[in-house]
Amino acid sequence: MNQHPDKFQNSFILQLDFQKAFDRVSHQFLKQQLKLIAIPDKIINAIMLIVTQQQGQIFINNFLGMPFPITQGLRQGDPMSPLLFALVMDPLNRTVSTLLKGINTQDGMIRLKMILMADDVIATVNDEEDATIFQSLIKEFEQLSNLKLNPTKSVAYD
Repeated sequence: MNQHPDKFQNSFILQLDFQKAFDRVSHQFLKQQLKLIAIPDKIINAIMLIVTQQQGQIFINNFLGMPFPITQGLRQGDPMSPLLFALVMDPLNRTVSTLLKGINTQDGMIRLKMILMADDVIATVNDEEDATIFQSLIKEFEQLSNLKLNPTKSVAYD
């Protein structure tokens, strides 16, 4: 039924998995994103206080170890964490939307580039140029956000 079978010949869809995504978020990067969307400083300070003033302790053989600071990440189970994680992912989404061609849906109504649902990412790559740009964007995003792609759980579909 597809009238242009070679139309998607070089296109593929990427299903990406970030390793321990919520646990790896850079607090500094999160703070930068909050400032970029013009959240008032008082609210940023309150959010960062909640996010950064965390400690962990290890319990082994009925012995509770010394507290240690948690220097990165967002608490899973905290009602604020999904929203904060979405803010962390937003720069990648905006950049991909600007720079990649993506692929059209069959009816041509939508140009699909990226879908985000918390730490689940689906991206479309139209050709080699898109693939090169996307690879570069991911590397830069990993450096800035401290998130890392999990190559064993990430898949490309052609």
